[in-house]
Amino acid sequence: SNATLLCPGDQVLINSNAFTEDVNYFWFEGISPNGILIEETEGPSLELTPSLGIHQYYVEVKGEGCNSNASTTLEIEVVPAPQAFIEDPFITICQGDDISLSTTVFDENFTYEWRGPDAYFSDEQFAKVINNASDVNAGQYSLIINNGACSSLPAIAEVIIFEPPVQPIIVG
Repeated sequence: SNATLLCPGDQVLINSNAFTEDVNYFWFEGISPNGILIEETEGPSLELTPSLGIHQYYVEVKGEGCNSNASTTLEIEVVPAPQAFIEDPFITICQGDDISLSTTVFDENFTYEWRGPDAYFSDEQFAKVINNASDVNAGQYSLIINNGACSSLPAIAEVIIFEPPVQPIIVG
C-alpha cells in the first residue's frame, strides 16, 4: 500500500491546502462519504496520534453556506515495532575462534544493525562472521531491527573470549 507508516504513539500532522475565504475544515476518518467527523478546525492542519492499524482520513471545507467536495483519502498505517532477538546471547569462545551472530527475526522489509567492540558493524540478518577473534572482539554486541517506520529496542549478546593455555612442552 501507499500508506504513510508510523510507530505506535507517533504524532502526524495532516494538511490541506489553505483558502483565502473564511472557511472551516471538517476532518473525517474513513472513506468519503461515509467517514466519521473527528475534528473541525479553522486552519488547514490537524495533528493526530493514530492507534495501531490502518486509518483513512479526508477533509471537507465549508464556507459561506457551501461545502467543498471531499479531498482525496490519506492512508496512514501504524505498525508495531519489531522485537529484536539474538539467537545465542551468551557466546564463549577461545582466542582464534570465530564469532557468529544471527537472529531468527525476518521480514523482507526489515533492516538490521549490528554493532559491537572494535567498531564492529553489520547490516545483515546473519551478521558478518568475525574470524580469528582476539581480546578486542570481546564484549557486548547489539542488534536493532527496523521495519521501515520503527526500530526495535536493542537485543544484546555478550561475547567472552578465553585465552588458550600456553603450549605444553614435552620432553622425553
